[in-house]
Amino acid sequence: MQDPNIHKKVLTSLIKKQMMLLGPQVALTKVQSIDGLKVAKDGTVTSITRNPDDIVEEIFSLFMDFPARIAAKEIITSEATEAKEVKNQIAGGWLQMENEKAHLVSAIEGIPFGFITTNEALEITNKNGMVEKILGISEDSKKGWSVNEIQQHLKDQFYLPIECNKSMESRLPINPVDVNFDQKRLRFFVSPIISIAKQAEVSGVTIIIQYLGAAVPSQAPPAAPSVPPAAT
Repeated sequence: MQDPNIHKKVLTSLIKKQMMLLGPQVALTKVQSIDGLKVAKDGTVTSITRNPDDIVEEIFSLFMDFPARIAAKEIITSEATEAKEVKNQIAGGWLQMENEKAHLVSAIEGIPFGFITTNEALEITNKNGMVEKILGISEDSKKGWSVNEIQQHLKDQFYLPIECNKSMESRLPINPVDVNFDQKRLRFFVSPIISIAKQAEVSGVTIIIQYLGAAVPSQAPPAAPSVPPAAT
């Protein structure tokens, strides 16, 4: 058995039971004579410094007859096997999750759209390389684009932070909006991120940005109707 904590747990339980049956002094005197084993005054095993299986065998011989020793060893072996299976399941699940994550990241990097995810505070948590290809380089070279900086370029055509909050509150996507962004024409999609693992809580939004072409000139207001000169 490889996990010393399982030995400590089982031996501590055994020693404390013997302290109740034989008295603390008698039981502690027996176990403290075992080389490589340290036991606190309350019976807790604090250290195992040599082969745990040898110590288990030796301490069993002090307190148990042969059938009881076999039964106790079977319990320890069973606990060790279960612990190993749990660790393997956790490791397997982690590897599967990392593989799925790698495939997802690869897919997101391959799409011809800017892809942004945020948390509930609208802080960008992830984005693909197309974001900067479409939007250009952020003025903040260290942090990169933020929702507020994107909004500054949108001006009063579209209020991205407001629409993101609406999407989270309604738990519904926002209809796509076409806007000018500097010299470009872009389409923005906003959709809430709903976490299945957290009882369907909304944890942020996804913003998808599509490049449509050159910016569309804003329409000038209609000219006022001409007024004929007054008759003289």
